[in-house]
Amino acid sequence: MHRSEFLKELKTLFPELTKTINKQEGLLSLEIDEFRKFTNYAVGNKDKNTVNLCYELAEKAYLTGNRELKALINTEFVEFLDLHHNEWAWEMLPVILKNLYLDFYGLTPQEQLKSKRTFG
Repeated sequence: MHRSEFLKELKTLFPELTKTINKQEGLLSLEIDEFRKFTNYAVGNKDKNTVNLCYELAEKAYLTGNRELKALINTEFVEFLDLHHNEWAWEMLPVILKNLYLDFYGLTPQEQLKSKRTFG
C-alpha cells in the first residue's frame, strides 16, 4: 500500500477528515498524525465503531504498506495512542499494533498507570 492508496481509503472511511488531511501539504507524517488524533478523539468519545475502523485501517497499512507507511504507523500512530484510561480500546487494538506499542513502551497502558510510568 502506498500513500495514495492509504489516503484514498482513509478519506473514503472518514470523509470528515478530508479537509484536514488536505491541509498537510502532502507530508505523510502529518497526515498520519491527523489520523491518530482522529482515532484518539474517537477513543475519548468511546466510539467503538469508529475506533475499530481506525484500527483496521492502521493494521492494514502496517501489514501491506511500503516502508515509509509502515514506519509512520508505528512511530506516529501507535506510539501516540491515548489508551491509558481506556482499557477497552487497548483490548480492541489488533495484536500486531499491540506488539509495536509494547516494543516501544515495554508495558501496556494500564501497567504504565500502575507503575506511574506514563509516556504519552
